[in-house]
Amino acid sequence: MKKSDRKKRRIVSVILMGVLCALIFVSCSKPVEEPTTKASTEASTEPTKSRQELHELYLQAVECEKTAKFKSAIEIYRELYSYGYSDEGYSGKSLDEALALREQNYACQKLLCYIHEGGVRVIKKQLKDPNSLEIYGSKLSTSEKYGYIMEYDYGARNSFGGMVRDTYTTTPGIFDSDIDKIYSVGQKAGMQSKDEVYTWLQINNGMIQEKAFKSIIEGTCDY
Repeated sequence: MKKSDRKKRRIVSVILMGVLCALIFVSCSKPVEEPTTKASTEASTEPTKSRQELHELYLQAVECEKTAKFKSAIEIYRELYSYGYSDEGYSGKSLDEALALREQNYACQKLLCYIHEGGVRVIKKQLKDPNSLEIYGSKLSTSEKYGYIMEYDYGARNSFGGMVRDTYTTTPGIFDSDIDKIYSVGQKAGMQSKDEVYTWLQINNGMIQEKAFKSIIEGTCDY
């Protein structure tokens, strides 16, 4: 083989080797795409809440509690817990356990609301303007004649449109139409008898908040 032919072959080999190296470099420099699976796609589209959004939901739940809208409060807490939200007394529990515990704690507050619904219903029947009723306070006490009585400090508009403040005392008879519901809720709260229910009410009647009374008067409670 002539010297010139060997030289040409050497040059061609070098060129081919350079082209091959270039191709290898280009292929290696391309970014590797991770395979997309159904699970990763679903995870990326899963809804999330910011800390601020969770806090705003919590404040909504608290407001529902204050206004005797317990059913709505439970639904808000259900959403909060589904996002992993944890609050004092309910941490470390499953969603169902946390909600069941809240339902139990609400039972006592519901009991107060049921009792006062009866009292408000009777007072409204005595008023010229039932829609003007405002409750300033209430007191449950014992009575030799009736056993238990509820005294309300209330205000309402008279025939002349003026706001008049007065007291009204109701007897246990006002609760007769709600008695099954009252005892059912009382049992959920751990009370076993009528006397136990009234004793608890006498001690804890002050727990009910002004906003809850407003909801009772307006008929907007949500149990």
